Amino acid sequence: MLKPYTKERFHEAVQRVLQSESQTGAGQLTESLLEETQAYPERILVQSGRRLINLAVQRIIRIEADGDYSRLITGEQT
Repeated sequence: MLKPYTKERFHEAVQRVLQSESQTGAGQLTESLLEETQAYPERILVQSGRRLINLAVQRIIRIEADGDYSRLITGEQT
């Protein structure tokens, strides 16, 4: 499957896998990919210099590209 893809194309691809792999147990895995629930972490570890900061995701205002890294913009500190 090539990117970018639409939800419909993804669903069709999963259905093809379900039909061909139904006897192996791979069907359960692919069905779980179709579930609409999206679980996001509430907190992430972010490296700032030599320190690791436990950051609440809800405090992130935006994310900017910074070379090979990403810069997280919060209300207090970047």
